[in-house]
Amino acid sequence: MLARTALTGLLLTTVSACALVQGAANAPATRGSAAAPISNALSARILGTGQTQTALVKALFAQYSQQVDAVLDNSWTPAFTDSLLSKPAVRQLLAKGKSSSRNKSGKAPAAAADVIPQARIQIEQRRAALHQPLEALQAVLLAKVDSQTRAMDAMNTVLSTGGHGLLPADISQSAMPPAAALSSALNQAAEAVRALQNDAAHSASLLSAWPQLSSAYRSKLQAVTEALGG
Repeated sequence: MLARTALTGLLLTTVSACALVQGAANAPATRGSAAAPISNALSARILGTGQTQTALVKALFAQYSQQVDAVLDNSWTPAFTDSLLSKPAVRQLLAKGKSSSRNKSGKAPAAAADVIPQARIQIEQRRAALHQPLEALQAVLLAKVDSQTRAMDAMNTVLSTGGHGLLPADISQSAMPPAAALSSALNQAAEAVRALQNDAAHSASLLSAWPQLSSAYRSKLQAVTEALGG
């Protein structure tokens, strides 16, 4: 929550910087020798703000990734391995593995996933399915931050020279969604992760419920991504 609040504050700061650039360009007192130092200082602040926004977005999504990993590792995987252990064929395979391991090292395999490679593959497939929509949304947000940073720096350059020069087409045609829209996107992403956590924790039969739970989670994140133009 604190990181999302900080990011929203930085977005508003960036918008305020646009106003400072416009004001500096329109004020005769800033022309001449004073214009270049002010422009350079503002450019450094714009780029620094962009870097901080990028770092905050990455930190938030690293947190979201850890949370979905915890759901998978602490809820779904134990249910999955327990289900495997209940199968007679798997029990026989485990028994053979334990016997072979004891003969060689005195240690038995810890879980069904250690004996059956296919189990680990299935676990990692589900992990990838949880991470994919988060990565897609993060990529869109980072692209928006980068586009806005480049646009503001280009605007600063044009305005500091008295309005001479043209903005690159990709900058003049791009627009950053309002800070409220970006804050809402981050909140919705966090809510999708929380819903997955809560639903998994309260599901009576997680294995049978998982397809629906994970599908709802992915759909929520995809909707946020699409709303941002991703």
